[in-house]
Amino acid sequence: MEKKELVETIARKINISSDEALSMVNEVVAEMVSPSIFGKPGEEVGFINDNNCRNNCKEALALREQGLQR
Repeated sequence: MEKKELVETIARKINISSDEALSMVNEVVAEMVSPSIFGKPGEEVGFINDNNCRNNCKEALALREQGLQR
C-alpha cells in the first residue's frame, strides 16, 4: 500500500482530514525509526552514508559495527 493510500484510508476510517492523518502517519514513522537514528545516552550515533564527512569521521563507527574494533 502506498503512503497516500494509507493516509486516505486512515482519514476515512476515523473521520479526520487527510492532513491530520498524514501528520499521524509521519509521527508514527518517526517514532519507529528514531532508535536507529538516535542512540542511547553515551553512544556515538551517525549516518554511515553522510556525504558531508570528508575526514573519515565515521570510520571508527563503521569498524565497531562490523565488530572489527571495540
